[in-house]
Amino acid sequence: MEVFPAVCFPSLGYLRALASAEEAVIDIGEFYVKQSYRNRFDILGPNGKLSVTARVEGSARKGVSVKDAKLVNDEWRRLAKKGIQAAYGKSAYFIHYYDEIEALINDAVYLSDLSVGSIQFLLEQWERAIPAISETYVETEITKDHRTRHAFIEDDIKQAYTQVFSDRFEFVADLSGIDLLMNLGPAGAEFLS
Repeated sequence: MEVFPAVCFPSLGYLRALASAEEAVIDIGEFYVKQSYRNRFDILGPNGKLSVTARVEGSARKGVSVKDAKLVNDEWRRLAKKGIQAAYGKSAYFIHYYDEIEALINDAVYLSDLSVGSIQFLLEQWERAIPAISETYVETEITKDHRTRHAFIEDDIKQAYTQVFSDRFEFVADLSGIDLLMNLGPAGAEFLS
C-alpha cells in the first residue's frame, strides 16, 4: 500500500503518483506539518505562479493531526477564490468547475475537509479511483511512503499543454490539478497515466 499525505488541491505530480498507485491510502491521521505543501497549492495567474495558502488556526499547535487542524475563517478564502477567478476565469472549463471549487473552499472547516474534498473532486473529473482515507496514522503494510516527500516534482507532468497565460509565460509545471482541469477539462485524464 502506498501512503499519501492529505494535500489541498494537489500538484499534477501528486495526482499522477496517486493515480498510478495500485493501492493508495490518504493519511489524515498524520501530524500536521507547518510550512509544508499540505495547506498550499500553486496556480498560474496573470502575473505568474501564485501560491495559495489555506490558513490553519493557531498555525496548528504541535501534535495536531491533519483531521483536527481547523481552518481559519478569514481573508485566505476570499483571496483563494479571487486568485482562481483571475487565473482561470477565461479558461474553457471555468464555468463547468468553479462553483464546486468555490464550495469546497467555502465549506471546509478542517484542513482534511479541503484536502480530501479537493483530491476526490479532481479524481472524479478524470474518472480515476478514489483512494481510501485513514483517520489514524498509517504505520504498517507500507510499500511506499509519500508523506515524507517534500514535493512530487519528479512525478510531475513535463509534457506541455496550453495554459491560460501561455501568451505571456512558457509552460509552467508542478501546478495544482486545478490548472489542468481548467485548461483541458476531462481530456486532462490522459496526463495522469
